[in-house]
Amino acid sequence: METNEYEFLLQFRMGRKRISIYHKLLIQNIMKSKKYIFFAVITSLFLTACLKRDNPLDEKNTENNVQIMYLYGRWEPKSGTSMYFRYDKNGEGVMWNPNVDQMEKEGQRFTWELVQSELTQIHFMEIGGIGIPKIYTVTELTETTLKYKDKFTSYSFTKTY
Repeated sequence: METNEYEFLLQFRMGRKRISIYHKLLIQNIMKSKKYIFFAVITSLFLTACLKRDNPLDEKNTENNVQIMYLYGRWEPKSGTSMYFRYDKNGEGVMWNPNVDQMEKEGQRFTWELVQSELTQIHFMEIGGIGIPKIYTVTELTETTLKYKDKFTSYSFTKTY
């Protein structure tokens, strides 16, 4: 806004009374802050649109949807580990080892995400609640078979339900 617009606004609001410099500066600062708020809103909308991640359950990712649906359930180890895994629909899961008398309800909780062939599990430690990420490359995922690998080992599982 130009100075004439401020003066008009001041005269309009104050009934054409004479206004001190303080009030003029106050109104100018309010108008400037509106510009900053407008800029902040536009910037946040732009960043939200740019940084929006693809929803794996989006219609565009039908192949990924099928893979995710195959992953839901309980998996029994065939090779590479003695750990059992359960992947829930809400993106959470549990890992346990019955060979050391650990039951499913006592297992280690984790969150998971499957994007294309990358399976990320974030395991939460009981002490401190620190999340430790484990990233695997899925090599095969069907209704009954799950195979993935990391840099060191390949793992194979059979679905039990």
